[in-house]
Amino acid sequence: MTCITCHPVVTGIHRHTRELLRQYHDQGLITQHIAAREPREIWLEMSEAEQELYSEVETYISRYYNQYEEERAGLGFVMTIYR
Repeated sequence: MTCITCHPVVTGIHRHTRELLRQYHDQGLITQHIAAREPREIWLEMSEAEQELYSEVETYISRYYNQYEEERAGLGFVMTIYR
């Protein structure tokens, strides 16, 4: 099993919420504009071939997601983005 927090790169990686980044901007700590997001679901009609391909890809990802559940550091992210 891989220890994500044990990796030497972790000391250089920082995650910030958009709200925190906006606070940094307001305080003059950063100059970049933080974009406002308004995510929404858009449902698409798929042809039979597209639906079949979608199902096959989802099955493939899910199989490996389950197989490597303990080591799935980035796989959950992939599943979320894919869906």
